[in-house]
Amino acid sequence: MRWLSLVSVSLLFVACEEVHKADAGSVTTQNAAVGGGNIPGNAAGFLSEPPQFTYPEDSNIYIQREVKVPSNSAAGGFHVFHEALRADGQGFFNLEIIETMMAGDTVFGTPSVDVAITYQDQQRYMVKYRDIHLGRALSLNFNWIEDPVLQQIAGVDCVHYIVESVHGLGDVEFWIDASNDMLLAYTMFDNAGEVTLKLTTTVIDNAPVHAGVEWSSPLVDEEDFSPNGSNTITLDFEVSEPLYLPPGFYKKSVRVLNSFGMFQGMGNLHVALFSDGIHQLFVAQHSETSGVNNGGVSQSPNSITLAKFSETGGIRMVEGNPPLKKVYVVGSMPRDEIHTVFSSLF
Repeated sequence: MRWLSLVSVSLLFVACEEVHKADAGSVTTQNAAVGGGNIPGNAAGFLSEPPQFTYPEDSNIYIQREVKVPSNSAAGGFHVFHEALRADGQGFFNLEIIETMMAGDTVFGTPSVDVAITYQDQQRYMVKYRDIHLGRALSLNFNWIEDPVLQQIAGVDCVHYIVESVHGLGDVEFWIDASNDMLLAYTMFDNAGEVTLKLTTTVIDNAPVHAGVEWSSPLVDEEDFSPNGSNTITLDFEVSEPLYLPPGFYKKSVRVLNSFGMFQGMGNLHVALFSDGIHQLFVAQHSETSGVNNGGVSQSPNSITLAKFSETGGIRMVEGNPPLKKVYVVGSMPRDEIHTVFSSLF
């Protein structure tokens, strides 16, 4: 299922005044007249409150960025993607892949057909959910440290934040434009300190020409889920709620998608998004209208649900087939957390 490119990549953000070009992934430091100290600290040495970010898709902008995700097959290797994001500041945007360098390669090349299709079909997911957008509970779940020295991303002076997960679920580093708080870059780590996602901006144009751009549009209709049954996109199964969430997580949003018939036996999709303010966890469910699950074996209501685990680019997924439906739990959490959330659904 291509929508499960929920299992995608990592990234970063950017913005400035003119077109800037820099070595992909490069971060340079400088002693600046204007540095950190924008937010007062507390007695423990952390920021007393988290910063506020702005995001490129909310501006009239053209940016290029480099995204790195770990390879599952080449130990210590990364797949590298160069992509371009356009936005008009009025809610329209377009994300496209420019070139790729897969782990083990030494030069960039034309994206494969699979990667090109993933970007075409999943650009809305990548911009809205793959790209980081801060939520709430940021002070409860993270310790924030502001670097007193400005650093540069693609020629833009940036404030650098080091963010520690108080629950040990993975730290993060952010770089935001010092002039407008736009998120230009970030690096995400897992609970073992390994990089799971790294995005760096390389080109910025704050006065782009968008002539002839084909803006992104939803592949299917979707709407906010209403548990009182008032949705026009209806579900033909009982939604399972997780009885366990990782420490600090809360329900951020719930959507239903008109995915009936998109794949054989598939009903409409229910997707709940949970977050601790930075990390995200998806629980997706849809009916299996064929009534056949688990490798062609018909299930009774008392059947045992089998789980399948997979990992792509630092994103982990558990999927299983309880009677007459399919359930997915997707996130960058440690494997045991993903499994526990999945098990708590039944």
